[in-house]
Amino acid sequence: MPYLIDGYNLLWAIKKNDEHFEPVEDAGMCEMLNHFLRQIGDTGEIVFDGVGPPDKGPFKGLPQLRVLFSGPGVEADTIIEEKLIASRSPKKVQVVSNDRRVRYASEKCKAVTWSSEAFWRRVESQLSRKRPAPEPRGKRAGITDTETKTWLRMFKLD
Repeated sequence: MPYLIDGYNLLWAIKKNDEHFEPVEDAGMCEMLNHFLRQIGDTGEIVFDGVGPPDKGPFKGLPQLRVLFSGPGVEADTIIEEKLIASRSPKKVQVVSNDRRVRYASEKCKAVTWSSEAFWRRVESQLSRKRPAPEPRGKRAGITDTETKTWLRMFKLD
């Protein structure tokens, strides 16, 4: 289920609740979101107000997350609303924002809506999980012929 994120709204919520969340800046937040989306096997778009920094390099190379800037004179909220309306299946979109206008548009399209704080708690929780150890090759593939012969010899079954 793809995510549509109100960038500065999420960043502001993280900074406002800094006693609960680790401090992060916009590029670092996008990198964490990319890792989160990779772990859960999903994709997302994050929309920031304005034209963004002159060097957009830190926002590139994030395969799971597309970073957009609304441009001069256009609000991120407008872009998010347009993306929801244009979506083929808005019910499958997860919208992240505390903004009343965005939440209203999201609920109107029957999209899943997350508050910025609840979503960021989920991101931090997911990223802090330990990765399970990889399964041994033999679990799915079975043992090799050499290993079979060794065991048969060891138990004198050959």
